[in-house]
Amino acid sequence: MKLAPVIGDATIDKEIHRFNELLQHTAELHSAAKSYLLSIRAMSTSSSRLTASILTLYPADTTSCQLDDMPNKLLDVANQHILLNLENFLARLQQTKLEACSFSDKHISQDHYRKKVYKLEEEKRRREAEGKPEKSKQIEKLQRNHTKLKQAESERTVAATTIVSKLQSVYESRFESLDPVVKYISLFKKEFFLRGHNMMQNTTVVDKTPVETEPRLMPSRPPPPKRVTSDVPICLNTAIHIDAPLNWSDTDLMEGEFQV
Repeated sequence: MKLAPVIGDATIDKEIHRFNELLQHTAELHSAAKSYLLSIRAMSTSSSRLTASILTLYPADTTSCQLDDMPNKLLDVANQHILLNLENFLARLQQTKLEACSFSDKHISQDHYRKKVYKLEEEKRRREAEGKPEKSKQIEKLQRNHTKLKQAESERTVAATTIVSKLQSVYESRFESLDPVVKYISLFKKEFFLRGHNMMQNTTVVDKTPVETEPRLMPSRPPPPKRVTSDVPICLNTAIHIDAPLNWSDTDLMEGEFQV
């Protein structure tokens, strides 16, 4: 949920707009990072199932691969340095949001007493126009609300200064907070694929296919094509005549096609 703008205060509205964008983009980054890491974990689980399926068909010494355990170890580190850091920054943003909401209450209180005092003064002017004297109760009520208005304006001014400072601080420190996250995302990707590559390099697969003791016979060469004669118009009034034997070299297969 975004912070609502403060009508009539351009300085605060500017900071609230920047804060809302930062909060939204940080939440999207956290969601994308979490989805990415969950996908890696799902891939690890699928890889383990695939390896288990292979080992049910092949002897234990047929293949040796430790790739399945690798992503989970990296994911524990990634959760700490990526997701946890993002969640801490999001918590800071949420705390700032709560403090901004308390300022909004001060702003609403000020507006309330401004409208109330304006209404009481309008009633006083109407009575004066009608020649009606002010009662002590009416005078006290107007004075009481004037006092409350001054107090609300003072509290709102202090709160505005405080919240603008906090909104500016959290926005200007966004890179300081997010740089380590981006750094660890890059390192995780690099380390993940590098370890996977190294483990696959160390994987040994024993070929259990029986060795052929006799050489494979070369297939017999097919007979040369028969002589073909044809009159087939291929373009308007033009006709092509095929009335010559084809050379075997023209239709021969690629050299080595049937080599063992």
